[in-house]
Amino acid sequence: MEGSPYLFKDWVKADLTHLNKEVQKDVMIRLDLHQENLEVKDDGSVFVDENVMEIDDEKFIVLADNYYKKIIITKEDNPKLFKGFDVDTVYLMKGIHKDYLNKYAIVLYDGEKVKLTKKINIEIREFEVNSPGGTVTTKKFIKKDHYELIIDKQKKKIKLKEKDLYKILGNQDVLKKYVKANKLKVKKENAAVKLLAYWDSLK
Repeated sequence: MEGSPYLFKDWVKADLTHLNKEVQKDVMIRLDLHQENLEVKDDGSVFVDENVMEIDDEKFIVLADNYYKKIIITKEDNPKLFKGFDVDTVYLMKGIHKDYLNKYAIVLYDGEKVKLTKKINIEIREFEVNSPGGTVTTKKFIKKDHYELIIDKQKKKIKLKEKDLYKILGNQDVLKKYVKANKLKVKKENAAVKLLAYWDSLK
């Protein structure tokens, strides 16, 4: 199988918040987007109630993630692995919308009134490749993504364009001034996050 089903190409360091508010810091995790599994690099010494798996001499567990509603992954802790994300922090969150009750939303901005998510779908496709011995069929993970705004309990698919954001958020004149004053290119994730944070601060 070619490609990868994981959110990041390798294990990332993260902080996991339990339902009881207890925080497990600096846990090595990876999110399988195809199976929708949260894997934790642990030999059972920390997550003692979980079943330990071992593949290629690597021990990990598939976490009973219904107990962990928020996971924080930062670029500061994982500087080499944030390719594909133009933000400093990625949140994995459950319960922020009815479509994310039992699976993690990939949240780029976690505001009080609005959230920006990046929806990544994984497909498996077959390709035929000609070789000296004949035709070989190979399978590959394909990632497709789009952005969503969650506001007033509604989820809206968007493109990172000013007109899309203005249409949903309102306050167009105020936001336009902010974008111009700060020279933001909203098509970039970090600029969209700054704009949303500013909108969130408005009364």
